Amino acid sequence: MTGTHSKGLSYIGCGAVAALLLGSLAVASAPAGSSVRADGSMPGMGGTMGGVDTGTCGMDMVMTPITGMPSAADQQKVAAVLAATKAATGGYGTLALAMDAGYTHHTRLTPHAHFSNYRYVGLANVRFDPARLTSLLYAVVQGSPSLAGVMYTAPATDTPAQLAQILLSTIVSWHQHMDICYLARGVRTGVAQAACESQGGTWAAKSQWMVHAWIFLANPDGMFAIKNPAVQWPGRRA
Repeated sequence: MTGTHSKGLSYIGCGAVAALLLGSLAVASAPAGSSVRADGSMPGMGGTMGGVDTGTCGMDMVMTPITGMPSAADQQKVAAVLAATKAATGGYGTLALAMDAGYTHHTRLTPHAHFSNYRYVGLANVRFDPARLTSLLYAVVQGSPSLAGVMYTAPATDTPAQLAQILLSTIVSWHQHMDICYLARGVRTGVAQAACESQGGTWAAKSQWMVHAWIFLANPDGMFAIKNPAVQWPGRRA
């Protein structure tokens, strides 16, 4: 179902299991001067004027809206963030390299494995640093896990206006998962607190804000789309 929350946020929910949460992000920087679609999104960027990604069924979330047509300056600013991220994370091509750098594997490779650095999780709650990513995203490419992207995060309490200061709202839609249940067997969203706790889980009302960016594996749905249909979706750990 879809609907609208306060502050202009759009809600998407299907009550199904979501792949988690702290995330991973992969980004391919867009050249300044890239063309803009009629819906206000740049080719390869993902997003709609309403801020709703209709392909996210199964992840209960709110999303910030795309607010207008990006200018050349907007594109240059976002491209600079992506370039800094790509330069900082390009060396983590293998899982071993990521783990050596302090990233911990905490989700199944369904649809992709999230490796999160919890020191950077805390940093993201204080200030934004495009070179210190909360999570790296690995996907099976040609039979082995490869770096596909990254995920940026921001404090759960940030407003859409504050998020737009990090990654411009003319290009990027942030998302936040709701009613999260952390279980020994995995993470679910859209779960009531009582139902979560009855299963021995730990409940949270919402996650941090996050953005996926597909810099190392091209995404036909857009650079900032939540899912990447180019990724194989095996149900096993890396």
